Amino acid sequence: MDAADVLVCAGPWTPMILPAVSLLTPCGHSVIFKPSRPLSPYILFPNIQPAPNSSIDNLLSPDIYPRPADDLHGFDTVYASGPDDYETDLPLDADEVKVVEKKCVDVLTAIGSVSQEIHDGDIVAKQACYKPQIRKHEETEEVGPMVGPVGTKGLWLATAHDEWSIQNAPGTGLVSSEMIFEGKARSADCSSLDPKHFLRIPAALYAEKSERGIVL
Repeated sequence: MDAADVLVCAGPWTPMILPAVSLLTPCGHSVIFKPSRPLSPYILFPNIQPAPNSSIDNLLSPDIYPRPADDLHGFDTVYASGPDDYETDLPLDADEVKVVEKKCVDVLTAIGSVSQEIHDGDIVAKQACYKPQIRKHEETEEVGPMVGPVGTKGLWLATAHDEWSIQNAPGTGLVSSEMIFEGKARSADCSSLDPKHFLRIPAALYAEKSERGIVL
């Protein structure tokens, strides 16, 4: 593929395109509910002891997000996620991501003990996703993402947002476009996100210059 500029933003699959990028790819399961009655608009981060027959060994700290009605669901919902699973291998394609029923049941059982409205609610969706993660870190610690050039003219990277891709995708797109078209990010200081802080070897080894731009 020939191009003047290439922006690699393939999430957990980024290392398959650029082996210079080293990422953990934990699998996370989540459930969306329709609560039995309206909830207050507060996010919860409880610590819950898992059930004796749960596949979760440690204290469970789910994220519980009430969501207002939107174009996807015409009613209020609640999103809840379980712990990261580092034992499940990343599939080659997003279409091959599988939902493990037991993982979702464990989340359901745990958060159902927090709220009767959730316990009595209807399940809207059971989901699984893989997160692009630079390394394991504490809940309060910020690590990444990687956004910027990778050492070869015309080659750019935007990945490793962990579970915050939905929140940070618009800002990432903005600063990436500024870097590519204006020469630097103007909307935010992205120096700490420079891929040079995280790449294990120079990405230039994986890209060859051509007269028309980059050949990957």
